[in-house]
Order: sequence, then C-alpha cells, then structure tokens
Amino acid sequence: MNNNSLTMRKLTQCCLWILLFVLPFNLVSATTQVFRSEFSPGDKLIDKIADEYGQNFTKTLAQLKHIEDQIYGLGYDEIAYYQSYRCYLQVFTQLNDDLVETLEELTRLKHRNPTNRSILASYEFCLAWKIYQEKDYKTYEIQVEKAYQQVTESHSPVLRYWISITFADIANKIGRYNDSIEASQIALEVALTNNDDYREVTTRSFLALAEAELGFFDEALKNNLIAIEWYEKKQLNRTLLMLYQNRGYMLIRQGSLDAASEVFEKAIKLARKIDAKNSIYSMYTNLAAIEQKKENYQKSNEYAEQALNYGEENNNPDISAHANAIIALNLVYLDDFKRAELVFNKANEHFIQYDLITYLADSYAGWSKAFAEKRQYQIAYEAHVEYINLSNKIYDSEREGRMQRFKSLYESVEKDREIERLRESNRIKSIEITNAQLQREVFWLSGAVAVLLILLLFLMYRRMLAKNSSLQNRNIQLDLQRYQDQLTNVYNRRYFDVQIITQIKNKTCRRYSFFLLDIDHFKQVNDRYGHHVGDQVLIEFTLRLQSSMRDSDKLIRMGGEEFLIVLENTNEISDEQVAKKLLSAIAETTFTTDAGELSITMSIGIVYFDTDRSNVQIDMIVELADKALYFAKECGRNRAAIVKQDALNNEKVKFLLSQPVDKWVSVISIN
Repeated sequence: MNNNSLTMRKLTQCCLWILLFVLPFNLVSATTQVFRSEFSPGDKLIDKIADEYGQNFTKTLAQLKHIEDQIYGLGYDEIAYYQSYRCYLQVFTQLNDDLVETLEELTRLKHRNPTNRSILASYEFCLAWKIYQEKDYKTYEIQVEKAYQQVTESHSPVLRYWISITFADIANKIGRYNDSIEASQIALEVALTNNDDYREVTTRSFLALAEAELGFFDEALKNNLIAIEWYEKKQLNRTLLMLYQNRGYMLIRQGSLDAASEVFEKAIKLARKIDAKNSIYSMYTNLAAIEQKKENYQKSNEYAEQALNYGEENNNPDISAHANAIIALNLVYLDDFKRAELVFNKANEHFIQYDLITYLADSYAGWSKAFAEKRQYQIAYEAHVEYINLSNKIYDSEREGRMQRFKSLYESVEKDREIERLRESNRIKSIEITNAQLQREVFWLSGAVAVLLILLLFLMYRRMLAKNSSLQNRNIQLDLQRYQDQLTNVYNRRYFDVQIITQIKNKTCRRYSFFLLDIDHFKQVNDRYGHHVGDQVLIEFTLRLQSSMRDSDKLIRMGGEEFLIVLENTNEISDEQVAKKLLSAIAETTFTTDAGELSITMSIGIVYFDTDRSNVQIDMIVELADKALYFAKECGRNRAAIVKQDALNNEKVKFLLSQPVDKWVSVISIN
C-alpha cells in the first residue's frame, strides 16, 4: 500500500506539471496579433550598407551579396527586405537579368511559404519597380497598393515603413488623402519606435501634405515645421526648399496670406543661395497669386512679370503659362480687357497643348469670376460653361481610373480571402489534433488524477472564456475603427470591400438595391468656401440621409463626395419611393455652414438585383450604378436614374454598358 501510495503521488505531481506548463498553450485559442516594430539585427545590417555606400548602387549590390548567407539564416522577414532592396537597386542600375532572377527567387519563396505577408509584399513591391522601369506609371501605382495591402500585416518593420511611405506618396498625388494619412501613420509608428529621425521627418512631410488637403491645417503645419527644423540643422538645402514651398501652399490654403508671403520670400533667398532658378521664379508666381488675393493687382503683376521674363528667357513654358494666367486676371481687374484677353489665350494655348486640363479649368474659373465682378456677365457665363465642360472631362477621367483601380484591388482582396480561408482551415485541424492528443492522455489517468484534471481544466476554461470575452470586445472596437469613415462616422470603402461583398456572395439576403450617390457641384463648394465648409456639408449630408433610411440600410462613403447605400429586401417600386425621399431630404432645405446657407442637391444611380436570378460580379453592379449616376447628372442633376433590370449576369451587364444609357434606365425627380 505504501509503495502504491508513493507511486500515485508521483504520478499526480507529474500530471500537475504537464497541466501547468503544457495545457495553457494548447487550450488558449484567441490571441492578439502583434506586429514587430523594432528593426532586427539583419535590418540594421542592410541599412548600414545602404548608408555607407549611398548612391553608388553597384557597390551596394556587391556588399549585399557578401551578407546573403547571413541574411538567409535569420528568417523570412529579413529575406523579404533584403530582396526588395536588391530589386530596387537592380531596376535603377538596369541589371535586367539580375532583376529577373530576383523575381524568380521571390516566386520560389512565395510558393514555399504562401502565408508570409513579408514575402508576399516583397514580391508585389519588386514587381511594382519592374513596372516602373517600363514607365507604365498607372499600373505601377496599382501594384504598389497591392504590396501595401500585404505589408500592413507584415512582421518586417523596415519593409512596412518603405512600402507604406511609397503608397502614401502615390495616394497624395491621386487625391486619396485619407489613405495617405493612414499609410503615413503606419510608417511614422515604425520610425518613432526605432528613433529614426530621417524616416520620421520624411514621413511627417508626406503626412503634412495629406492633412492640409483635408483641411487639418494646424496638424499639417506642425508636422511640416518638425521636418523643416531637422533639415535646417542638417543643412540639406534642396529638400528644405521643397518643404518651405509646401508650407507656403498650406498657409495660402489656410488663408494666412501674409505668413505665406514670408515663407516664400525665405524660400527665394535659399533658392538663390543654391542657384535653383526654376524654383525662384515658380515662387514668384505664388507671390503674384497671393497679392492678387489681396487685390494688390499692380504688385501681383510685378511678381508675375518677373516669372514671365524668366520663363521666356530660359525656355520654361510652364512658368510662363502660369505667370500669364495671373497677369490676365490682374488686367481684367485693372479694366484692360483687350490685353487681358490676349494674355489669357496665350496661357491657355500652353495648357491645351500639354493637356493640362486641371490648370485650364482653373484658368476659366478665375476668368469667369473676374468678369462677373466686372459685371461683364456674357463673358463670365461663357467662361463658366467652359469651366463646367472641363470639370466634367476631369470627372470622367477620374471615374475611369477609379473603376480600373477598383477591379484590380477586388482581385487582390479575393486572393487575401482565399489565404485567410486556408489559414482558418489549418487552425481548425491543429485544434482537432491537439484535442485528440489530450483525450488519449486523459484516458489513461487514474480516477484520482482525473478529478484533479477536471478541476484544473475547468479553472483554465474559465480563464480562457474571460480572455476570449476581453479579446472579442477589443476586436469589436477595432472593427468599428477599421470600417468607419473618420469625418462622417459612416461606413468606409473597406467595409464595402470586405463585409458587403462577402454578405452578398453568401446570399444572406435575396434582394438588394445599390444607390450610388454623388453631391452635385461639390468641387465648387470646396473651391469657393474652403474644405472646412465642404466637410460641414458632408457631415450634414450623411445625417440627412441616415434620418431617411431604414435601420437595416447601410450608408458607405466610397470616397470624396461619393456615397453608396446598400438596401436589402427591396423592389423596383420601393426604390423609386426611397429615391424621391432621399432627393427631397437633401434638396428641400438649405445646408447651414460657416459660409452661410447653401443649396445642395445630389444625383443617384440605382441598380436593383435579385441574387437568386442574378449571377454577376459586384464590381460590374457598381459600374452599372456609376453609369446610371452619370446619366442622372447629364439629365440636369438633382434626380435619380434607375436601371430597369433585375436578372443580371456578366454578359447582360456588358451588353447594357455597350448600349446608350437612355435605353435601359428611367429617370425620376422630385419636381
């Protein structure tokens, strides 16, 4: 009996140790993903070589080759950064054969580890640089965004920084300022964690540009100033000059014209010091524009004529054209109409020749405003009509680019979902194997040990439930932030890409309607009253829509002034009633803003479809709604165009899109 008791006590102690140190790792199923932010020794080694050899790309590539075995011994995250950097250098040294080998190596690594986000991002990024080398810049921008989608969940902080800041720059250039801010914040977190001053100020300069475009001038000027102070200490004058110019633009947008003039004068002194003549006379046009806003037309002309003389003497037609555009408006205000027309036409000839549509539209907008103030209403009206035509042309171009980007990103999202499904399947199989092993172990325990195991399992189960509950609450909060538009607090584009498309594919509801909405003449509100007034309009616009919607309807901000309402369990008759209700909610009462009472209208494109009778890609439904929306605008705005089809498929949609829009839509209005 004594020996048996001793044996049982030892067995019990052994099982206790197993429970305390093994079971917790097997039972806790909900974990929080934490991405590494500190640079690894491998990251620092690569950065050290980059710093040491600078712009001598050939020597840099040779030194990287010496450390390849060392990097490959560290892990996939370091390999991903290493190969991305080699790819970048090979593009700019035109080592095309080596570039092909690097892409092939990344392809092998991707197949070997298809769930590693660092490797996936590195492959997409390298492919982007290859496309950049081929000068296909639009495809390059889309490819960088694909890399960005992968790298946000990567464990390589240096790659997360590099790709995020590259995407932030692109997003700024194409007007996606919210996306630029999001990407810049990812990059800034990496820079701050590693006390990397250079990466920090680089990020802040991009962040400032996006913040200024969205009207967050205090934050933008603060980030710009941090970058300026760092570059002043380092005496890196060419980058400093660019930051001075950016600050001047921000101050103009803010309305701080005197402060903007001071910054541009300071920038001109620096430009003279480093002999940056193009920058000097480009800034003269900025000073001319400032004086024009102050109604100092003679002084504005003095600045503009200096820029014009430089442009003509140095064969710089861009500077000459912008200077002429300013001089033309000054001459109108000074009542020299005949000379104004000659100068105005000369400026526009350059804008037309080089297809600078945005500058041409701005030129006509200023011309219309100036003649309206001079009570020359016929000329003002004709210029305004030309401005509207050019604005519509710009809108068409942006819409086509938006649809192309949407289709490419849609394919990327589908691939991500497939990876997530594989990951979830592997996780379930792992849990099943673990549970089977535990069952076999528990089966052989004695009665006394079994009681102890049950007690301990119960306690650990309670702890697991508590942790899971906390994590679930946290995930709910994170999802809310992830899918919420920062300005209007409605759903954002990401919610549509992830949640709505999945819901429709799973057929959780049979009948849907897409209402694609666009605020009429919203660009004029921003141009005339400023982005802060535009933001006020957007906020009240969404509140009015929500008050006219059902609780089950989903309001999504697709970008800028474009919104999408997803309605469930609808029909064509109810769609017409809802459209009239929404149009009335926006148009019948003026909007209260800091600029006074504004009359706002919107146009709507509506597509109704039955998931049991339709088999069509969601992006094609959106394109159909976009065509209907544009047709509503052509018909006079403040109305809705409804697609009279419900049993849709890809071929039918393609056929409809090839036909005149008035053949397959009906237009309704509240008048």
